[in-house]
Order: sequence, then C-alpha cells, then structure tokens
Amino acid sequence: NKTSPDSYWNQSLETISTSSLSLCELKECADDYTWTEEDVWEDSPVKVDECSPIEILSCVYQEDDLICMGKLNSPKTKSIWEWKADGTNGDLFCPNPMRVEVGINKDGRESSRCRDNVGRRFSIVYECDELELSFDQKASLIRCVLEKSEANLRMVVHSGGKSLHAHFEASEDEEVNTLFMNLVVKYGGDPHMYYPEQTSRLPNAVRLKPFSNLPLLDDQGMPIRQKCLYLDY
Repeated sequence: NKTSPDSYWNQSLETISTSSLSLCELKECADDYTWTEEDVWEDSPVKVDECSPIEILSCVYQEDDLICMGKLNSPKTKSIWEWKADGTNGDLFCPNPMRVEVGINKDGRESSRCRDNVGRRFSIVYECDELELSFDQKASLIRCVLEKSEANLRMVVHSGGKSLHAHFEASEDEEVNTLFMNLVVKYGGDPHMYYPEQTSRLPNAVRLKPFSNLPLLDDQGMPIRQKCLYLDY
C-alpha cells in the first residue's frame, strides 16, 4: 500500500506497543541509571555549542543528502549543500534523509515531507515529554535505553520545551528497529517518533512559537535555543 512505486515505505507500518512503565517505575529507572543533563554535555565526544544548525547537520549527513526542515506548516527539502548556500530556517527537521525532494502523501497530493519521499531509516529518536520528570531524570532514562539496547547514541537535543530528543543510530534491519522502538516506548518514549517522516527539533536552532516566525522567549525575554547537548559523529 505505497503511494508511489519507488517508495521505501508502506503507508501502514508495523504496530508499535503503546504500553509504558508507570511514572513511579520511570522514576525508579532514572534513579538506577543516573545521568544528569550536565553529564550529557560533559560526556559529549564533540562540543558544538558554538555551531550553527547547518554546521551540526554537516557533521551528521553527506553533502548530497536531502534533508527536510523548516517550520511546522512549511517544510522544504534540499540537499545539505543547498541548505549551506541558502541558509536554514525553522526549528524542525526530519532526521531521516529523503529519497526525493517531493513525494505523494496519503491524500494524493505532493508534499516535501511525507512517508512516500522518506529514504532509508537513519535514526530513531527517543523523546520523553513526561511533565512530572525533570530533565536530569529524562537524561537518566536515555542512559537506561542506551544500556538496555545495542543501539549507538549519536545526538541529544534539548527541545527548548519539555523534552530531550535522543537520536539513536538505526539498524538496516527494520525488525531490529521495531524491537528497539518498543523498548523506547516502554521507557516513556513517544511512539509517533517511529514514523520515518516524523520531525524532531533542529539542533541549536531558536525555537519558534507554533505556526509563527517569532521566537519563543524565556522568562528573561531571551530567545530559547534548542541546544545540542551531545554529538557523536
């Protein structure tokens, strides 16, 4: 059930479990795998606090990889070298490179970001946005998932909101990815991050107000940055 014959993906994917541990159990796991937000930064193999979003993506992807990024309602797909030349915009990107610039969505319309034009899976993002957990506890749960799996942690981005986005290297075997995503969901991860076309927070970009070009501001009136805390590429 593909929307075009060259697509890598069916419109219907393998079913992912939506069963998560209780809040109490998540807090216990965080206590067992203590890793603070500061630890994440200190343990990062590469420090990129002074880097622009495109400089970070250039460490992660090849020059001709097609990356979809932009604002929530207006994504665009370009190669890394085109983004370098034109400049990036928005605060979201799809961690999985696209196979073509435009695909056909499930409604039969052309789209810069849909399941049809996503390429092979590059990463799986663990995003836990449980409000009752601190950022240190969320960092600890990333470590828990890391130690309970054989996946490689490649990037952690502070969303500028209520979550940390942990990018794990995907397997070439989708059965392995499905098992890993079930583990992620067990530890409070958002199951929607399994969709190959799902967006994540653009590292080191300024977070924008929804459907706006205006930056989201902190209590001091300063723009909130989606800080890349960890990078291993």
